[in-house]
Amino acid sequence: MKTWGSHFFGLLFGKVPPEVQPVLARSVVEYKRYCQDLIEDRKRNPREDLTSYLVHAEATGDALTMHELVSLLSASLLAAAQETTTAQLGISLKLLLEQPERWQQLLKDRSLVPKAVEECSRLESVSHYMIRTAVEDVQVGGVLLPKGSRLILLYTSANHDETQVEHPERFDLHRDNPPNLTWGRGLHFCIGAQLARLELRVGIEQLLERIPDMRLVPGQDVGYQYDLPLLRNIRRLHVEWPVR
Repeated sequence: MKTWGSHFFGLLFGKVPPEVQPVLARSVVEYKRYCQDLIEDRKRNPREDLTSYLVHAEATGDALTMHELVSLLSASLLAAAQETTTAQLGISLKLLLEQPERWQQLLKDRSLVPKAVEECSRLESVSHYMIRTAVEDVQVGGVLLPKGSRLILLYTSANHDETQVEHPERFDLHRDNPPNLTWGRGLHFCIGAQLARLELRVGIEQLLERIPDMRLVPGQDVGYQYDLPLLRNIRRLHVEWPVR
C-alpha cells in the first residue's frame, strides 16, 4: 500500500523521467484494480467498515458509481491517508529535533505530545492549499471574486496569521487551542484528522520512549520530494544516537 501510494503521488506531483513513468503507471493501475476488487467484495460481503458503508450508501436514491468509489478509495482514503501522515511525521520530527530544547520538553513532559502534534502541523503542514470555485459573487478583503472564479486557498498562510495566533512563527507547546486550518474546516474538514493525530502522537511517543537521545545529523539537506506545495514530503531525515 505504501509503494502504491508513493507511485500514485509521484506520478501525479513529481518530476518523473519519461522512462520511469510507465513503471509508475502500471503500479497505479494495479492499485486501482485492488480497490475495485475490494469494492466488489464488499458488495457481496458487506462488513462494519467504511468501504462497505460507501458501497451501499445512497443519496436521493442514487448510489456511488464504481468510478467514484475507486477514486474515493485510491486517492482520498488509502493513498492520501498514509502518504500525508507519513510525511507529517517526518516534518514534525525535523521541527522537534532542529531545536533540541523542544525534544527535551517532550522528554520531561509526555503530556505535551498532543500539543506538539498541533504546533508542528500548524507551523509546517504537508499540504499548503486547496483549490475551490466561487459559487457566487463574493467580496474578500475588498476584492470582488466573480462567480466561477478558481481560487487557491493558502490555509497554511492562515496558520501564520498574527491577528489569530500570537507570535505565529514561534514554536510554543503551551498555546491554548490556537486556530489550525491544517485539517480543514467545516464541510471540508479532513475525515481522517483524528486518526492522523492519533498516529502522529503514538509515533512521537514511541520514538521518545525508544530513542530518547535521538538527534539530527548536522549539516544535512532533507530536500523535498515533490515540487508542488499541494503535497510536501521531505526526502530524507538522518538522525543519530549514542550506542548504549
